[in-house]
Amino acid sequence: MPGWAGLPARPPRARGRRRHPDPPRPGGGLSPLGGALRRRRFSRRPGAGNGTDRGGGSVAPSGAVASDLANELREDDARYRAVVETAGDGIVSADADGVITSFNQAAERMFGYTRDEAVGRPLTILMPERFHDAHRAGLQRFIATGERHLIGRTVEVTARRKDGAEFPLELSLASWEAEGRQFFTGVLRDTTDRTRIEQYFAVERAVLHVLSEASGTHEALGGALQALAEGTGWDLGDVWTVDEERAVLRCQSLWRSPAIEADAFRAVTRQTTFRRGEGLPGRVWESCRPAWIADVQLDENFPRRPAAAEDGLHAAIALPLTSGGQFIGVLELLSQKRRPPDDELLNLLVVIAREVGYFVERKRTENSLRELATIVESAGDAIIGKSADGLITSWNAGAERLYGYTREEAVGQSVEILFPEGQARELQELLGRVHTGVRIERHETVRRRKDGSELDVSLTIAPVVGGNGHRTVAVAIAADISGQKRAERALAATAAELERSNAELERFGSIAAHDLSEPLRLISGFAELLRKRHAADLDEEGNQFLETIENASERMGQLVDDLLTYARVGRTTSREPVACGELVEQAVASLSVRIAESDARVIVAPLPVVHADASQLGQLFQNLISNALKFAGELVPEVRVSAERDEDAWRFSVADNGIGIEPRDAERIFDPFQRLHPRDAFPGTGIGLGICKRVVELHGGRIWAEPGSIEGTEFRFTIPDSPSPPAGRG
Repeated sequence: MPGWAGLPARPPRARGRRRHPDPPRPGGGLSPLGGALRRRRFSRRPGAGNGTDRGGGSVAPSGAVASDLANELREDDARYRAVVETAGDGIVSADADGVITSFNQAAERMFGYTRDEAVGRPLTILMPERFHDAHRAGLQRFIATGERHLIGRTVEVTARRKDGAEFPLELSLASWEAEGRQFFTGVLRDTTDRTRIEQYFAVERAVLHVLSEASGTHEALGGALQALAEGTGWDLGDVWTVDEERAVLRCQSLWRSPAIEADAFRAVTRQTTFRRGEGLPGRVWESCRPAWIADVQLDENFPRRPAAAEDGLHAAIALPLTSGGQFIGVLELLSQKRRPPDDELLNLLVVIAREVGYFVERKRTENSLRELATIVESAGDAIIGKSADGLITSWNAGAERLYGYTREEAVGQSVEILFPEGQARELQELLGRVHTGVRIERHETVRRRKDGSELDVSLTIAPVVGGNGHRTVAVAIAADISGQKRAERALAATAAELERSNAELERFGSIAAHDLSEPLRLISGFAELLRKRHAADLDEEGNQFLETIENASERMGQLVDDLLTYARVGRTTSREPVACGELVEQAVASLSVRIAESDARVIVAPLPVVHADASQLGQLFQNLISNALKFAGELVPEVRVSAERDEDAWRFSVADNGIGIEPRDAERIFDPFQRLHPRDAFPGTGIGLGICKRVVELHGGRIWAEPGSIEGTEFRFTIPDSPSPPAGRG
C-alpha cells in the first residue's frame, strides 16, 4: 500500500480538518475503541496466584491472569471487527509484499470484490494498470529506506473497480507491526460525488466565463459548447435556433472534440433543418423538455442516424434553450460512447442550457435595441420621448426635420413648445391617458414648428418605462399629414361635387325616362294600329319599315324601364329579415314562361335569412337567374343557387352551365350599358348586371364573376349577416 506513494497523488481539497481513527491492527494487545489504539499494560493483582520471576522485574501471568487476558483479547478482537465491518469508509490492510490481508464490507461495496476475492491478492487489483509499476517501486523504496512520506497523510488517488471503472479515492495510510512483520492499513473514501460536484461547478463557471467574455453570439456559443462538452465528457455539440420565417430549427453553432472527425455527421447537421417533433432537436422543440438517447443508432426518430453510425456516435442529449418561458432553441451533445441517462448530469446541463438561453435572448435583445436605435434615428417620422412631467427626454433626426429644433434645443424642454396657443387642455388630456397605460393610436391634431408655423400631424403615443437614469413614460411618433389633409379636403370637395352631379344626373335620367315613356307609348300604339288597319295596304318594304319601328320602340321601352329601375335602386333602402329562399321562389315564378320554354332546371339549396331590402334582393336574384337563362347557348340551361357562411357575412352563388365569360371581362360586365355580344345574338340593354352590382354594394357586400367549377359562369356576392345602415349614395 505504501507503493501508492509512487502514484500521482493529489492533496485533499481545502476543508476543515478531519480525524480518522488510528489505523487498526489485529493482535498484540491493540484496542481500536475510543478512536485510538492503546497497548495494554499487565501487572499482578493483589491476591493473584503465584508466578515465576523471569528476571528483570517482569512477572509471568498466572493461569487465572492468562485466562482473563485471553478473554479480554477476544473481546477486543470482536469489538475491532465490529468497528471495521460497520465503518462507512473502506478499510483495507496489506502486508509488506503488497498482498491484501483484510477487506471490510465498505471496501466490498466500493470496489466490487468480495472479501474472499480480495484477500490474498495483490493491491494492484485496486488501482489502474498504468500505476502498477509506480506502486511496486514505491513499496520497494519503503521497505529499503523506510521512507514514510505518505504515512499519516490524506491524499487523493485514482482507484479501479472490479468492472474496470476508475474513480477518485481519498486515502489515509498507516503502518504497523505485528509479530515482527510490517503491515499497512488504508482508510479509503470514495470521493466520486464530491469530485463530480466540483467538476460540475467548474464546468458551469467555465461556460459562464465564456458567455461573459464573448463579443458575439457565434463566438459565445462555440466557446460554451466546447467548455460544456469537454467538462462533461461529450465528443460533439451543436446549438439549434428557430428560423421564424420557415418555422424550422437550423444549426447555429457546431463544435467537435479534436479527438474525433465526425465529418459525415457534421456535414449533415449543417444541411439539415427540423420541424416540431422531427428528430431529436424537433422533439425537444415540441415538448420543451430535455431528451436523452442512450444510442441514436437504435432510435427510429433520428434522421441523421446513418451519419451517426458512420462516425461512431451513440449517446445524445438535447436540452431546450429558454428565456422567460419563451423557447429559443436546442442545445445538443453527442458521444461515441453509449451513455445511459444520468440525473445529476442532466440537472447540470439543464441549468447551463438555461444560462445559454438567457445569453442568446440577451444578445438578441441587445441587437434589437441597436437596430431599433438605428431605425429611430433614421426614421422619417418624428419620434419623441416624454417624461412624467411632460419634458422631452429623446429627440430623433425626424423630429429635428419636422419641428425645426435641434436635439440640444429640444431635450429638457417642455413638450408645450410644440403646442399652438390654446391647446394646453389637449396636452393634459393626452398625458393623463398615457399615465393610465392607454396607447393612443392615430390621434390627428395640430402642432407648432420652431418658426411658429403650424402643421397637421398624426400621433401614436405609447406608455413605456426606460432606464439610463431617467424615466420615460411615453414615446410619441408624429407623422406630418399636412399634405394628406389638403388632399382630403380637396377630395371631400370633389366628392361633394360628384354627389351633386350624380344626383342631378339621376334626376335627369329619371325625368328623361318618364318623358320618353309617353312618346314611346304613342309610337308603339300607332304602329300597332297601322299594322291592324292598313297592313294590307303596305307593300313588302312598308311592312319591313313598320317592323323596324316596332322593334326599335320595344327596345327603347325596355331601356326606359331599366333606367327607371336603376334610378330607383338606392332611393329607398330598408333593412328587415328576409327569407332568401322565398325571394328565389318568386323570381323563378316570374321567369316561369322562359324556364318552361327552355326546359331549364333551377336547383335551389337551402338559403339563409338575412337583413336586407326584400324588393332589391328579389330584383338581384331575378336578374342573375334571367342572365343565366339568356346565355345558356345550345345547352339545356341549368342554374344552381346556394349560399355558405363566410365569417360575418353570407356568400351566395348563382352558377350556370352557359357560354361563360373571359377572365378579362369579369369586371367590365358590371358596368352599365356594357355588352359583350352583338344585340342580335343576345337581346338586352346591358344594364341588368349594373343593377345587381348597385344592389349588393348598397347592402355593404361585393359581387364578382368567375368560371364555373365545370363550365359556364358562377356569380358570387356577399350580404353582411348583421343588420347595417344603408350604404351612402355616390
